Amino acid sequence: ANCSALASELSNERIAPMKISVGHRPAGIKGDPDGFMQALTWFMWQFGTSSLSIGPEFRLTSSDIHHLAEAISYINGLNHRGEIGGGLFLEALDVSEPLKSLDSGSIEALIPSIPSIKELSISIEDLSPEAAVCFKECGSLERLCLNKEGCPQSSKTVEALITNLSSVKELEIKVKCLTSSAAKVFGKCSNLERLVLGGEEQNSEFVKALATPSSLRELKMNAERLSAEAASVLNGWEMLEKLYLG
Repeated sequence: ANCSALASELSNERIAPMKISVGHRPAGIKGDPDGFMQALTWFMWQFGTSSLSIGPEFRLTSSDIHHLAEAISYINGLNHRGEIGGGLFLEALDVSEPLKSLDSGSIEALIPSIPSIKELSISIEDLSPEAAVCFKECGSLERLCLNKEGCPQSSKTVEALITNLSSVKELEIKVKCLTSSAAKVFGKCSNLERLVLGGEEQNSEFVKALATPSSLRELKMNAERLSAEAASVLNGWEMLEKLYLG
């Protein structure tokens, strides 16, 4: 019944098989989030879907994320044992507008189930440094948008996160005023082309310490009035094509 309800919902919205966008929860399965996520993942597996977006009207919860991760892992477990032909390998996932910001446990459950992810937009409340380390399992991740509208992340979390984002090309993250130590780790993102630091204003000490990889072409961040020394550092970033200081 769950699969039929979901198939009907998606069919009515005429969604292309390679990308599924979910709005309101289908009326027939509102009380069974576990069953919904199972139905959703099997539907995606059937059509070889590689992209999933869950809108704000769905009112996503941390429990939903856990059920989604479990359902994906179950399908891939069947594939690994040769019980089905092929797994479910998500390349793009947008769950950036949940009912409320998801918790660190959601990341620890989700990330191991989507190692093939290339684009991820998600909102996490107070992502812990320990949970941030999970991103090392996403060796193909190219675009990450973290907490665009949610709460800003701390320096310790940013350090743990950036250290494990070796493949990322575009990073948009809402942050607190970061330390010089956090500024230095951005140099480890050797493929980074676009960096957006939202949230609180960054100070002159951060700017002076910011390690910008040679691949960086666009930098956007909120910054307080900079010292002359910090301003001179900006002039040295010749590889930048676009620089925005809010």
